[in-house]
Amino acid sequence: MALVPAPTLWILAAIRLPFLTAPRRAGPFRVTLFAAVASTPYVPDKYKAVDPLMGVRNRVCLATLLFLRLGF
Repeated sequence: MALVPAPTLWILAAIRLPFLTAPRRAGPFRVTLFAAVASTPYVPDKYKAVDPLMGVRNRVCLATLLFLRLGF
């Protein structure tokens, strides 16, 4: 289930990239980008690879929630 949202959000962020230059349309790009970054570690293979590198168990979850909070 986690394999679908991450690539979808990255594709949406790439589609919204041209709107970055318009000040009024930059907000949705940032939200999509932060959501894509936040949902990427929820892919099980990436979560298992990154979690031990951060030192403490479940720090990836904390970083993910931080990015979600920044996006919204």
